[in-house]
Amino acid sequence: MTSAVLTPPAQVGWLRISWVLYLACIALSFFVMIEPAPTDLVFALSFGALILGGVSRGYLVGPVVTVGLLVFMWFTILSLIFVTGFHVQAVRAVIVEIYLVLLFLMTAYFTRRWGDKAFDRITVMYIIGGVIATVIGVLAYLDLVPNREIFFRDEHLKRIKSTFKDPNVFGPFLILPLLASFWLALSSKRLMPVALTVVLATGLIIAYSRGAWVHCLISLSIFGVALLVNRQTFLRTFTLLSALSVIVVLLAVYFSDQIAQSVESSFFAQRLSFQSYDSERFSVIWAVVKDLVLNPFGIGPYQSILVYRIEPHNTFVLVALHNGIPAAIGYTVVFLAAIYRCFVKVVQQEDGWMKYAFIFSILVGLLVLSNVVSSLHWRHLYVIMGLAFGEYKSNGILERRFRQRE
Repeated sequence: MTSAVLTPPAQVGWLRISWVLYLACIALSFFVMIEPAPTDLVFALSFGALILGGVSRGYLVGPVVTVGLLVFMWFTILSLIFVTGFHVQAVRAVIVEIYLVLLFLMTAYFTRRWGDKAFDRITVMYIIGGVIATVIGVLAYLDLVPNREIFFRDEHLKRIKSTFKDPNVFGPFLILPLLASFWLALSSKRLMPVALTVVLATGLIIAYSRGAWVHCLISLSIFGVALLVNRQTFLRTFTLLSALSVIVVLLAVYFSDQIAQSVESSFFAQRLSFQSYDSERFSVIWAVVKDLVLNPFGIGPYQSILVYRIEPHNTFVLVALHNGIPAAIGYTVVFLAAIYRCFVKVVQQEDGWMKYAFIFSILVGLLVLSNVVSSLHWRHLYVIMGLAFGEYKSNGILERRFRQRE
């Protein structure tokens, strides 16, 4: 008998309510210009409904991840005793980190319980959110919306942040829906996934986020290998890559002089180059690493602003500085455990390995990106880590929605 059969009807009702609210939370995660964001309020309702419905132990994460989470949370809370300024912001930071851990656990719980169905619906919510955020960003970029400056990061109106607080969050947020749309485009004969891929790629470009571009390149390269290995997508992927390679080479040879002149003076080229503030960021990271010996249990959340004027642009160093080295170890254990679980599933070619390859590719990109930016409070990062602990059987994406109609 399944656990659903053994669960009282009232608890099943609360569980369904929690699941619907959770999906609404994911769908609203693209709008985070204000705090608390609407997605956070919906999450609180979803979590409350889940508690009322009861949590089945059979769908929780394993002991290694549990220990990592407990260590991270315990030393995060403990770090509050070292706070010397910005007390309200420090307490808020700890509350946010606890909330994100709960978001991770809820994602893992639902994907372990409902597997492929949960994965597909969460993916759809991210595609919807990514498209809405991109459309708003493009309209602002083309000056087709009032007060468009609120959707840009700088007064020069060059880098779109859309409905996020920063382009370096907007860009990485688009990677999951972009890869999902690309996967769907190669798996389906419909034009809609192709259009979605183009729209999301446009949003990624106009964000002008170097980290997001590198993240996309890494994730797409890894997942591209999986698409070539998978029989269902091999032919289309190989054909597309071959055609793109030929087109790029021909254009590069024929228009080499024009391309070189236009790119050299473009904002795109400026973003690809080393920025004046990069050296300061890296120097702060090294300074923090040296000072960790004196503060192994951290200096308290939000305190780096007092000591170094800026936060170190490295997530793991930031956690160690604020919450302590043990907290950073716990956080890293959870991150690496998610990557390792997906890697094992892919190598063993178990059922659903394509979904694990999809998650693995994004997590590896996020791991690299987290070493040059602070991603500690990115909601989508914890959802993706939660997806890694789901139980999947199908190697397709949105099969019920698309393949049955073809």
